[in-house]
Amino acid sequence: DYGQQNDIDIINVFDVKSDHYTTHSNFIQLLPPTSHFNDAVFDYVMHHFVDHKFVFVGSSKSTDTDALDIMLKHALKEQGRDYVEVEAIEQLEAVEWVEDGTRYIVCPQATKKADVDKFVAMMSTIKETLPQLDLTVLTRPNWVVYTSKYADKFALFNTLIPSRFYFDADAARSFTEAFKNMFGEEPVKSNPIYAAIGYDVARFFIESEAYNDGDTNKGFIDYNALQTDFHLSRPSNWSGFLNRCSYLINFTPSGIVEKITLN
Repeated sequence: DYGQQNDIDIINVFDVKSDHYTTHSNFIQLLPPTSHFNDAVFDYVMHHFVDHKFVFVGSSKSTDTDALDIMLKHALKEQGRDYVEVEAIEQLEAVEWVEDGTRYIVCPQATKKADVDKFVAMMSTIKETLPQLDLTVLTRPNWVVYTSKYADKFALFNTLIPSRFYFDADAARSFTEAFKNMFGEEPVKSNPIYAAIGYDVARFFIESEAYNDGDTNKGFIDYNALQTDFHLSRPSNWSGFLNRCSYLINFTPSGIVEKITLN
């Protein structure tokens, strides 16, 4: 309210649950809220996996209607498409997997490390038994923290991880080296990389301020971010700005990690 009354832009960097951008024209929401985030992933998956058979492992609460797996199941039912549901990871062994050209997309709802470990082990066994099985795995967003441990396994399953962040360490090598020269050590390993967020936010908004003379209605600079791209727009004439940009991080069987941008 203070920002609105005094014409000061308020930049919300981390909170995905805030809806102040809907009612405050000076509010800038940098991370897409869960509903927008899941909508973007849903649209991509339903468009690119129309010929796949879905296998859901576990489930969100039925009352959580904007959960991605709930949205996918509802859409598949409306389209008359069959899918498989198993409650426990161990039940994946009983699924009638076939190597006849059927293409599968497996959607685990596990979030705990022990369950992720169990899922990866189970899918590894299935893939070893059926090496020609055409697999894609669509994970929960928090699986991005397991990428360093399971990069090879994720590639084996052609894994897609929805994420609001993506920091390509190789592409950002010059940033990391400059950071180390300035502060005597590399940025703290975390997800997201907080040093990169600070750098992206500072560069983008300071340079945009110079570009638009403090009037956000004049637009923002084009900026190639280290970790989080900014594509800001007003959802309505009276709202603040929302950044809709998010990603699918694809660990491909070729070993290449692709960043698929969802806007």
